[in-house]
Formats: sequence, C-alpha cells, structure tokens
Amino acid sequence: MQIPSPLPGDDTGYEAWLRYDPAQLSDPSDRSFLLNPAGDVPEAVHRELRIAASQYGHPDAPAPGQVEYIRLPSDSGLGEEGFRIEEKKQVLTVSSETDAGFLYATYALLKRLQCGGTLKGWQEVSSPAYALRILNHWDDPKFDHTLGPYNVTRGFAGNSIFDWEDLGADNPRIRDYARLMAAAGFNATCINNVNADPDVLESTYLPGIQSLADELRPYNLRLYLSVCFSAPMVTDGTPGDEEYGLEYPFCMRNRKVRLGCLDTADPRDPSVQKWWAEKAAEIYQLIPDFGGFVIKANSEGMPGPQDYGCTHAEGANCIAAALEPYGGTLFWRTFVYQGGLRDPDFADRPYDGTTQAFLEFTPLDGEFADNVILQTKNGPADFRAHEPPSPLFGAVPNTRQAIEVMAAQEYLGHTTHVCYQAEHWKQILDFDTCHQGKGSTVSAVTSGRHGTYRPGAFVAIPNLGDDANWFGHRLAGANLYAAGRLAWCPESDSQDLAMEWIHRSFTPQAEAGMLLHRILTESYRVFSRYAAPLGMGAMHEPCHHYEPSTHRWTERELAADGIGTDRTVATGTGFIGQYHPDARGQFEDPERCPQEMKLFFHRLNWNTRMAEGRTLSDSLSNDRKDAVKDVKAWLQALRVSRDAFDPCTFAHLYERLYRQWVHAGKWRDVGLKAIQKASQSASEETSVPAHSASGL
Repeated sequence: MQIPSPLPGDDTGYEAWLRYDPAQLSDPSDRSFLLNPAGDVPEAVHRELRIAASQYGHPDAPAPGQVEYIRLPSDSGLGEEGFRIEEKKQVLTVSSETDAGFLYATYALLKRLQCGGTLKGWQEVSSPAYALRILNHWDDPKFDHTLGPYNVTRGFAGNSIFDWEDLGADNPRIRDYARLMAAAGFNATCINNVNADPDVLESTYLPGIQSLADELRPYNLRLYLSVCFSAPMVTDGTPGDEEYGLEYPFCMRNRKVRLGCLDTADPRDPSVQKWWAEKAAEIYQLIPDFGGFVIKANSEGMPGPQDYGCTHAEGANCIAAALEPYGGTLFWRTFVYQGGLRDPDFADRPYDGTTQAFLEFTPLDGEFADNVILQTKNGPADFRAHEPPSPLFGAVPNTRQAIEVMAAQEYLGHTTHVCYQAEHWKQILDFDTCHQGKGSTVSAVTSGRHGTYRPGAFVAIPNLGDDANWFGHRLAGANLYAAGRLAWCPESDSQDLAMEWIHRSFTPQAEAGMLLHRILTESYRVFSRYAAPLGMGAMHEPCHHYEPSTHRWTERELAADGIGTDRTVATGTGFIGQYHPDARGQFEDPERCPQEMKLFFHRLNWNTRMAEGRTLSDSLSNDRKDAVKDVKAWLQALRVSRDAFDPCTFAHLYERLYRQWVHAGKWRDVGLKAIQKASQSASEETSVPAHSASGL
C-alpha cells in the first residue's frame, strides 16, 4: 500500500509518547494545573508545561488549579530523583530534593493526563529502582563527511540523530530527543558505538561534545562516551579484515589511528595510566558532570588488556582510576567470544560460546574498582528470541553489574516486524538467580536492592534514528519506552506499559487502542513462533541477521536425529552448570525446562512428544503456520478498524504489517523445508502451504 504524504494535522509519530491531545483529558478543567506553576521551577519543567498547555488548550473558564513545586532537604528519604505528588483543594504539590525529581514528577503528572486520569485527589510517591538508567547508542561517528552519512550499527530507523561534524549546532531534534528520554525515565546516554572510533576523544571534537552535554543537561541526561582501549597509541594503521574477519569494527578498518602518542596501551605502563588521567582531566574541564566511559575489549577484534597478558580487571581499573577523582563511572562489557575459552571440566565436550563470559569474569570478582560496572547482555548469546538469563547475573557479588537490553530488533525482524520485548525482559528481570537466597532476582541484583549487592545499572540500546517517526515502525517505539519504564520500576507489568505507551503516543480511540494493545502483547510470541520457536536460536543469514537461512546451522543443531543444542551438565556443553544449584534444575531436566527455551538447552529427537501431545517436528511446523496466520489476523483486524485511525497512521501500520506477513511466510517456508529435510517427514503438518494476499 502506498503511504500518503502527511497532511497538516496528520499524526506523523514525531511526538512519540509526548503527544498531548485534548481528547486524552477525562476532566478538561485539569488543564488549569499546567498554567503558572509556583515555586523553584526548573526551566525544562516550565518548557514542558508550556508545550502541554498549548496543545491541550486553555480552559473554557478560569479554574483555580495550580501546581506548586517544593524543594525538600536531602534527607527526605525520596533520594536524588524521587518525588511526591499530592493534590488537595485545587493545589497540586510536587515535592522533591532536586531539579531532576521535579522533572520526573512533571512527566508523571503529564502521563496521568495522557492516560485519562484526573489530578483531583491524586497522590503518588515514586523513586527509581536503578540509580543509573543509561542509553547505549550504537551510532558510528564519521568525522570526515566524505565517508557518507552518520550510520547507526544495527539501526533500522534512518541515520544518527547526532551531527558529528557540528554537535554544537542548534538542533531542535536533540532537545526533543532529551525530552522523550527523560519522559521514559532515562538519566544518562552514551552517544557512540561500543566499536569505538578513537577519534571521539580528539581534543578538536570535545568542544562539540561539550555543547551536546549542555543541551542534554536540563533533562538530566548525563553524557558518556564509548572509547577504544588502544586510544593512547599511535599506529600506522589497524589490522585488516584478513586477520580479524568481517566482525572487525567497520569504523576502525584500514584507517590510521593518530589519537595517542604511545607505542603501547598496556594498562600496567605508567605512561598509559598518565595518558588516560590527562584525557579524563581534559574532558572534565569541559564537562564537569561527564558520566564516564563504556568499553568493549577483547571481543570481536576490539583491542583489550588481554593483548598484553593482563586481565579484564587490570584493564578496567587503569581507566577507572582516571575517572575516579571526578566521580566518573566505567562500564566494561562482558560480551566476549574471543579466544575460545573452555571449562576444563567439559574440555571433551563441544565448544559453547555462551559459557565464556562466566568463565572469564567470575574468577575476577572483587578485583574491579568501585567505579567499574560490568555490563552484561540479558541473555548469554546475543539478544535472540527466548534466550534465558545470563548466568553471570548474581555470580559476582563483589562487583557491580548492569543488565543490557536491546530495544533495536537486531535478531527480531528489524523495523519490518512488530516485536514488543517487554514481557521477555520482565521474565529476565524477575528470574531468581538464588545466589544470595530467595529474592536474588536479576533486577534486585543489578539494581543493588538485595543482599550485599551494590547499585549497578540498567542499559538499553536504543532503536531510534532520524526517521520522521524516530523508530521506523510506529509500534517499535514501545520497546524503548518500556525499557525506560522498567529501569525506573522493574515491577511494572509489561501489558500495562504497552497500554500506557499507546495512550501517550496515539490519538485515543478505544477501538484503535485495544487493537494496538493486542498486536503489541501478542507480537513477541508470534515472532518467535515463526522465526525461532522453542528457543531454537538464530536461523538468520550472517551479518545482517534478517533473512531466514539454515546455512549456518551445524549437524549438532539440525540433523536427522533431532534439533537443538545440548547444554546440560550430564551430556552437553555444561553451560547449565554455570547457574546456581538451586536455579539450574529447571533447565537441566527437559521435562521441567520452560517450553519456549527447550531447544536452547536440549537436543531433542524429532519424535519427542511435546506438552500439547504432538511430536516435536509437528509442533515446530504448526507453530510456524499458526504464527503466520496470527499476523494475517492482525492485518484483517486493522482493515476493519480503519476509521479509528487517521489515514497516515493507518497506511503506515498496514504497510508494515503487510510486509511482516509476507516475510513471516518466508520464515515459515524456510523452516518447514528444513524440518522436512532433516526429519525426513512429509506429513501434512510439515507441508509448505500457499501464501497469497487473497482474503486480506
């Protein structure tokens, strides 16, 4: 379907979850609370209230409602970003210790209006669970404009929103970005890719980064940078693709690194330590509230301390020491697959890359500096559908930890497929690691709210770019919004967050809202059933991780005797043994293993009977077929509800869902043919059906 050009008044999606529509108001007199706020009100709060008031419109008649901001002492118990809101006798009192608390309270106030609540008699007390709620952009700075546009690695919504050649330019989109991220609950942002270009630390570029930090500061977004471990060095070039292969970071291939002046990046070398200390001092002179660095080291070709015979802790502590005098934090990623490390107890078993992070980092527990946070992906592989929680969570009680989630859908259909991930993230956050008794959930461990664990962080890789609607797919914004809200309150219900996002992002019509909620909350299960049923892993073509393929699958995963990877202690790679003894039983036993993860943990014969009574081959085949039918049902329901949407929104959603339905059919067909071939089954269940647009 051809998407019409937006007309004046059309909802393009640019406002995202800061859409203020008069139809949202259950009590129109509540608009009076947005006018003339009293007290010590930060300018960002004033600005947001003015925007909301202008879009909601002025009351038909004068109303007495007023918001009063009251600053509390630092011992109020609310914390630096917490707030208390209470309405009595037409006065809405907002209390907090800081400007940041006032800002988050204001967005909570506006959220209540957007979701149809009234401010009359309202009370709320809220403080964030995670002290650090940080975005990790994978934007690739190219400081030479001749290299083309500013790309976003695994970005599917256009190019980078940051103008890397002129970061100090007046750019209204950056302010709107800051507004959106603050409204979702984030308080920090790392603006460049973890495959870091050393030039990001060049002195000539730092003033532009300073200007960007100034623009973000009113919205309580503290700026971080991803940096290259070998930044102190000067070389004639970097190893080419022939040594590291395609995974070597694009931004560093075949280029000269001129940033440093040393011939080593050995963290034990005093000259290296001095270089990092001087660079940190230079940055903090310009940006006193600079957050710190993010580092990816000894992974996928990136340099790191192991190049010099040092541990991750030695490498991290060298750089953390440079940040420590200024209160800076170093995020050190645990995504490591380099070197093929094996557990000696399972040396005779097949190699399993999912075991490596645990093997590398648990022996180093307690050796990292206090301002180092280990940043760990939510699952042990790579943001794929229905991965279990990483066993590293909770296993290093003397080290701060962060959970890293990916709002960008690298393995989940990019921005063609709807795939709302909040329910999966909730399962990870709620998983009890058992490392310090009952209640040692991933969220409690990484936020520092349980036992002896110290505060860590919640990290989200965003899915936004310079597309008109920020996210490419209008429904993809729900993922980043949910990530921010879960970082503030991990106990939030994923389905409630979906409806909250819908109310804040679309013109509120009940029929449209319920349909969008249905699509979002069904989407993760639907996608995984046609693309990766039962946790069977990635059947994607390499590199782009989008088109279906079985080329990368080995006989260990897909063959005549069955499918799946045996990760048990008894007969497999031993990966399950990395979980606490009280947690691993649910995975080791195939009968107890969660259905959606069975093939991640176990290799099963094609004739294995599943919970619904079908054989495994028939179950996988029916899952794929039924999931494609679900996408078609969304399309049909959208057509029926066409009048509930403005024409531009309807056309966009229909075009995206149609493309998803076509591509889902391709996934189904590739999967069915692979099952037929491997299982030597030609039953009706594994046959490939016709796929046409008739009946839509």
